[in-house]
Amino acid sequence: MFFLLRDGKPTGPFTIDLLRQMLETGMVQPNDQVRKEDESEWLEISAVLTDSEKVPEPVTKTIEPAGSDQTESGPDQQHGFLSQLPNGGKIAVAIGGVLGFVGDFLEPLAPFNFYLFVIALVATAGLFISWRRLPVAVRGDWGRMFPQQSMVFSAFVLISLTAWYCLGFIAGGDDRGVVAGNVSFVANWQDSVLGLQKDVEEIKETVDLVQKDTTELKQSAKNIETDTEQIRRDTGALKQDTASIKENTAGIKQATEATAKSMQQVDSKLESIDQSVQGIGSLGGLIADPKTKFDYLHNASVYRKRNDFASAREAYLQYFSLETGDFVDSYSGYWDLLESQFQGESTVGQLY
Repeated sequence: MFFLLRDGKPTGPFTIDLLRQMLETGMVQPNDQVRKEDESEWLEISAVLTDSEKVPEPVTKTIEPAGSDQTESGPDQQHGFLSQLPNGGKIAVAIGGVLGFVGDFLEPLAPFNFYLFVIALVATAGLFISWRRLPVAVRGDWGRMFPQQSMVFSAFVLISLTAWYCLGFIAGGDDRGVVAGNVSFVANWQDSVLGLQKDVEEIKETVDLVQKDTTELKQSAKNIETDTEQIRRDTGALKQDTASIKENTAGIKQATEATAKSMQQVDSKLESIDQSVQGIGSLGGLIADPKTKFDYLHNASVYRKRNDFASAREAYLQYFSLETGDFVDSYSGYWDLLESQFQGESTVGQLY
């Protein structure tokens, strides 16, 4: 086995026969460097091939871009994709056919053939990408297990599964599968092995119930969300009402305190009035400390009733000494007082 030096990097390994074919098709030149797998010395291809036989004349060939068709013979064509059908492709087709039949048989449980088709498609695409990333000289080595042989196997399995999937699609997507839907003994075998018909119906009913319950749960969740939002709004309004009640309570408390103070003042006034009334009673109706004209007029009246004309006259004189307005009956009362004490209209007039 040999490694080929390309762009300063070793690629391979390659067999001596493959190197010879690559030189014949112009994929390599005689002066390209190669070395044996267990050696470190790099030699020209011409020197390596000379040891075994005469170096063939190189063929000038234009290398097409990756993915383009190659019309000239070369290792890719001599050992192409379809050439692998006898080597392992038949086995892959058979395995794909068996997998497709099993998936079709289990179709009442789930669309297994569709799942198998997708898995094979993804695997083949991934292996194809890995194959395309190989150097052009290595892609034609179909003897490699990875990715060449693996891609071949996966591709032929995909072909078989594609055929099964297309058959199911053409048959109209029978829940029992293509074979069981058209062959009665396979359908009976399917029922006996899986007990499907009743179970499938029960499963469908269960799925319908689950979907119905899910819809109801979604509606309930939406109602709960609506109720929660309403509760939040009500809670906000309640908080505002509570704050307003607190403010009103504070105002009521202040008003109550002011009322209590007023009541205390009223009680104090009533107590003072009561004491004054008691003092007036103890004096026989006299005001002990007269200050206003009304007080003096009141005392003068009390003195007259007691026949204490001197004190009555003194109270009248104190009354007249004040400069505020006079009452008309005070003058007539004073005149009557003088007439009761002194005889003669001239004397009363002089005193008046």
